[in-house]
Amino acid sequence: MILARYLAREIWLAVGFVLLALLALFFIIDLLRAIDEVGRASYGVRDAAVFVALQLPSTAYLLMPVAALIGTIYALAQFAASSEFTIMRVSGLSTRRAVGAVLRAGAWLVLATFLVGEYVAPRAEDLAQKLRLAQLGRAASTDFRSGFWIKDLVTLDGGDIVGTRFVNAGQVLPDGTLRDVKLYEFDSRMRLESVSVAESADYSGGVGWTLHNVRETRFLADRGAGGPFANRELVRRTETSVQSSRVWTAKLDPNVFTSAFITPQRMSTMALWKYVSHLKQTRQSAAKHEIALWQKAVYPLGVAIMMLLALPFAYLHVRSGGVSLKIFAGIMLGVGFFLLSNLSSNLGLLRNWNPAATALLPVGVALAVASIWLSLVERKIRWLPWKR
Repeated sequence: MILARYLAREIWLAVGFVLLALLALFFIIDLLRAIDEVGRASYGVRDAAVFVALQLPSTAYLLMPVAALIGTIYALAQFAASSEFTIMRVSGLSTRRAVGAVLRAGAWLVLATFLVGEYVAPRAEDLAQKLRLAQLGRAASTDFRSGFWIKDLVTLDGGDIVGTRFVNAGQVLPDGTLRDVKLYEFDSRMRLESVSVAESADYSGGVGWTLHNVRETRFLADRGAGGPFANRELVRRTETSVQSSRVWTAKLDPNVFTSAFITPQRMSTMALWKYVSHLKQTRQSAAKHEIALWQKAVYPLGVAIMMLLALPFAYLHVRSGGVSLKIFAGIMLGVGFFLLSNLSSNLGLLRNWNPAATALLPVGVALAVASIWLSLVERKIRWLPWKR
């Protein structure tokens, strides 16, 4: 128990040190990138520094597996270099007990990674984007020149679906207000029924959206009396109405609009789950966000697996490679893990793989490599003691 606490303390200190070093490096890199916008409107150097600083929780979340791997390798390599790990093994620290000690230390890092990724990073990222847009005097941007497009369903009070609504917002302001809003409503047979244009829309929880300065055009149809269009519904006339305000009762909230352009990996699990539910409900492709949702669920486990992957380095004698060489090997393993994660998600999206299997593949490969490596180490210790 004393050895486990000692190992955990040294590993935590090493992981914290590596994480701080990586965050400092990425802070400088991101700050240099953000300085390109300094001087526009009221956006200054301090605003850029605050923006980058608020993104550090997201950066820490992404870097945590690599930091855990390198930090654990460094701590265990120091034990091996000073022969402390050899003394621990002589004192009864078997490979199985070493695995348990490392996993117990990793459990707290897994919990910390989950909490940062679920609660701290999304809120800090949202605040960073709002402060940046507010100082630049801009609205949220999209790749489409026409703005943001969201699909919604038209339902009755009882919940029955009677049509489809396509919502277009020219701008999404930092406070969640929509500008230049257009609503296109279709019936169950995808025939256009109405087009509403509003200057802006504000969201109020429990009420819905309030449209301001609305101009609605309805297309009224009836059946043809004869000729080639007999018994077919034809648009005979239109009706236009103008209202200063109108309540649009929809389940869409501002988070749905922001989810359309925020990177899925930077969203919280709950936000991803809600957006995936919305996409499925409106019969849209949700594969990309489903993969991101599963990756978000299993990503913290990668921290413990990376630490487990670092454990065999403790059994390598110093003459087989110094601490610097082991750290370099750890960096390469971390880079390989990231490359495998990206490759798996892209292939899963292209090949329509199961989202859960796509997200679990990198973690499973890393766990298999760690298990095989530890098994070989244990076999070497058991049968070839003179090579320890």
